[in-house]
Amino acid sequence: GRWRKAQVSSRMAAMLRKQAIMDGSYGSFVPGQGGWDPAWDKFKRPIVRKPFKKHGHERNRKDRFEAIQKKLSQQPEKIAAMRQDKIDAKPKPGILSLYKRLMNMRGGK
Repeated sequence: GRWRKAQVSSRMAAMLRKQAIMDGSYGSFVPGQGGWDPAWDKFKRPIVRKPFKKHGHERNRKDRFEAIQKKLSQQPEKIAAMRQDKIDAKPKPGILSLYKRLMNMRGGK
């Protein structure tokens, strides 16, 4: 249990390892002379990179395209319905609509 300080700091260990590589004593350790045992090397966890998240408009581009195509396929029916509503909103021709129109033109007096 109790935490203990490392006998050799990571920075010092890196310096000793590099020195051993330069001296040619890497791979063996002699107590009086020094060197570096490869078992002392720290294992570095491999870095697994995730793909970039991208911007929202890039991630949703396919969904947006499909939604637009779906709405465009419904567009001819919607245009026809809108035109029909516009025709239906106009008053029916006859004496009553003519009278109302003429009364509005004169200001309704």
